Amino acid sequence: MKADKDRGTVAALLTELIAVGDEPKCLSCRCYLDVLRQVWQDIEARGLENFPEAEALDEMIGRSVRAQSHDCLGCDPCLPVAPFNALNELFRESTEVRGRSCSAECAARTQDSLAAPPEHAPEWPPLPGSYRVLDPLAPGAVCTLSSEDLFESLAEATPPGVAIVGSMVTENLGIERLVRNLIAAPAVSWLLLCGVDSKGHRAGESLLALSRNGVDAEMRVVGAPGHRARLPSLTHAEVEAFRRRVTVLEHLAVTDPGEVLGLAAAVPARSRDAAGEQEPAVPLKVAERVAHLSSSPRDPAGYFVIDVLSHRKLLRLEHYTNDHRLTSVMEGESARDLYLSAIRKGLLSRFDHAAYLGRELGRAEDALRRGERFTQDG
Repeated sequence: MKADKDRGTVAALLTELIAVGDEPKCLSCRCYLDVLRQVWQDIEARGLENFPEAEALDEMIGRSVRAQSHDCLGCDPCLPVAPFNALNELFRESTEVRGRSCSAECAARTQDSLAAPPEHAPEWPPLPGSYRVLDPLAPGAVCTLSSEDLFESLAEATPPGVAIVGSMVTENLGIERLVRNLIAAPAVSWLLLCGVDSKGHRAGESLLALSRNGVDAEMRVVGAPGHRARLPSLTHAEVEAFRRRVTVLEHLAVTDPGEVLGLAAAVPARSRDAAGEQEPAVPLKVAERVAHLSSSPRDPAGYFVIDVLSHRKLLRLEHYTNDHRLTSVMEGESARDLYLSAIRKGLLSRFDHAAYLGRELGRAEDALRRGERFTQDG
């Protein structure tokens, strides 16, 4: 940072943000974890990892990862918003950023990697989320934002010409998954955005800003009103593919199912016909499917996040380095298969961490078998 005064301000805001984790509902909220990870990326990019508060932030990320149990609750006010916004403003004023530029050469490399990924999604949509697939070959999509009742009504109505109906409440992870699923769709060329926007997040308005303006070099959505509208898991090429392929039709606050069905049916023919003219769907890298194999203590090798995908009858294991970067995603039917795969990939360096992983995977497999909810470390 440019001055000792700024360092003191950063330290104070980090302390305020970390203290939010003392509230149980915040600690276990995926939105809070998103905020912590984004702040850590800014800290790392500016060489501030040696702050004592940065170490405390790192510890809070680990606590939040282990406590995850629910998505956004729509709290008003959202406690992390004030310190997060203040940090964003302070960081925007600083020019001391390491490795966060995007040159034409970088964009070209990203486009090349998009054109020939190492793996292609075997089915659509490739990413999990709150949605219902109706007709995979249809040209339309409908997002009901935070209006869950509207989502259920439309999904039951199965409107013709619509490939997928889903909801979305966050302006970061929610938008990332929507974008990647839609650019991988065989024929989707328009998205009808309706329903009530989420409080605080303003995910719908942020998606509209993405469609109109794109992102900056740090993957922040240009002109987005959402407090955390940054998309670090997307590439610039994926964002531009979404902007080229998908026309976003704005009908925010429309919550009547009949009216939405009428709007979908009245989508201009040029938007419907665009499906046959648009560029091919973007193939996405997907999780490695773990085959059957024969025979959270702090680990220098990193940590794991475990999920139960009940609808697919699979376990999902994500590995992160200790600076919170995703390195591996695996899915499998048994705890044993995932456990042995993690060992063989060299993702563990401590026996106590290996014992912890085996125990938690076993609990996850039991929850999957019983059809029960699983919470890591629960």
